[in-house]
Amino acid sequence: MPIESFPPQDDDTPGGPHPIAYAFAAFAVYIALAAIWIFRAEIWS
Repeated sequence: MPIESFPPQDDDTPGGPHPIAYAFAAFAVYIALAAIWIFRAEIWS
């Protein structure tokens, strides 16, 4: 599914923002936490 087919302001859904946006946000948070954890382990080792 190409990202270009996704309207940038699709706020007329009853759930608020697009569920794919929630999935990307959750994945980005997970990756950021993992990167911070690995970086912290490298610093304190």
